[in-house]
Amino acid sequence: PLFDLSIAMVIATGDYVGDRRRVRRRILFISYTADWTGPTHSLLLILRHVRKRFDVAVLLPGHGDFTRALEEEGIPYFSLPRLNKWAIPAMIRLIRRERFDLVYGNNIGSSSQNGMIAATLARVPFVCHVRDMGGRTWRKWGFLHFATAVIAVSEAAASAAGKYVRPGRLHMVYNWVELDRKDEAGSVEETKGLNEASDLPGSTPLLLGIAHIRAGKGITHAVEAMARVVQDVPQA
Repeated sequence: PLFDLSIAMVIATGDYVGDRRRVRRRILFISYTADWTGPTHSLLLILRHVRKRFDVAVLLPGHGDFTRALEEEGIPYFSLPRLNKWAIPAMIRLIRRERFDLVYGNNIGSSSQNGMIAATLARVPFVCHVRDMGGRTWRKWGFLHFATAVIAVSEAAASAAGKYVRPGRLHMVYNWVELDRKDEAGSVEETKGLNEASDLPGSTPLLLGIAHIRAGKGITHAVEAMARVVQDVPQA
């Protein structure tokens, strides 16, 4: 079953804002980029789900494909030139002016670290979503110790973050996909068209690997695995 991410946010905000009279709490999501990346794609899915319960907005640097997607979805956002340490005063003013109840960092990095500082000074909880597992240093990961809650996307990410997070504050929530969005599902005709475009017979089994093409994503393992696949399925 789909884990309701908003439950973790309710847990994080409950003690602090329990005495407020407003029905819908407000969450400020901090994205380190305005471009279309794996973390921003995942964040958009989260926003679609969480906005059913909360008022949501995104803070990010500049404009790009992600801000255009937010506009199409009708999700408000705030843009600053950069989200470095010099932006912390502006973050604090934004949190206070818009009366956000929680600040959410969409990944580790300086933008989330600065968001944590701003949230702490504005006296609201901070949640960080960990989507990384490499480059572990106190300078990069140590701020997680001060987070109200930390959400990791995998066991590997949880293991990487574990030493920096206070006991009881680390939650593992796998990334999810929307299986009911029929408009995004590939049809048989589209698959046949892909075969024709590749000059392959229509019955050819197709395997699709999606990844950012860089060493850390292990795309070479997929190439090595395909070499084994074709030994048993030569037509693949």
